Amino acid sequence: MIGGLFSTFPYTSFSQNVGLVAVTGIKSRWVCVVGGAIMIAFGIVPKMGALVESLPTVVLGGAGLVMFGMVAATGIRILASVDFHNNRNNAIIVAISIGVGMIPLVAPTSASGCRTPSTR
Repeated sequence: MIGGLFSTFPYTSFSQNVGLVAVTGIKSRWVCVVGGAIMIAFGIVPKMGALVESLPTVVLGGAGLVMFGMVAATGIRILASVDFHNNRNNAIIVAISIGVGMIPLVAPTSASGCRTPSTR
């Protein structure tokens, strides 16, 4: 409700958190509180925001690559413990999930909202 009141993004759980926990090993909620305070400070003090903006994109890309790689590795680790032999529904769920997740990669113009602008 607070986010909607201030017209901000919806607050959800992000899969990046799994990657961050796997990389750092830190599971304390106080880290999230401190991170939120830092983001508020970045929003209030423009010089702090400019400092973050000055980070090279290759640094952010490298961090993102490691983080999303850890998310994928965690997913593979979870799938390794799933019983595919006695319950065929598990295999169907995984197959549909992977298939739907690959739609933007395989057919980028067929996904709604992902259409490329036509050139004239």
